[in-house]
Amino acid sequence: MRNQIAPYRTNVITTTRDRGNAEYGLMQRTYEMAEMDAFRDKLRAALAKQAMDNTAILAMAEEHFIRIAPSGKAEYRLIVQTYARNALAEILGGEW
Repeated sequence: MRNQIAPYRTNVITTTRDRGNAEYGLMQRTYEMAEMDAFRDKLRAALAKQAMDNTAILAMAEEHFIRIAPSGKAEYRLIVQTYARNALAEILGGEW
């Protein structure tokens, strides 16, 4: 009977390669999630700026209407506050 040398096999290379691919995939997903978070932040900032601009316009209208009909001051104020709170709740997602 002849001596046969069985080739030595190991899973270390395969495991290392697979682990490298898994790490790269995790890194790629993490990067994509960070990009998405940055996009959401930019979107929220743009929405917040628009809401502040709209609130400022409503406040100017409030002042104008108070001069015309001072008896409605509380109602005009409520309109501006309601808009501002609802806009903030929509942007941040929640109750204010």
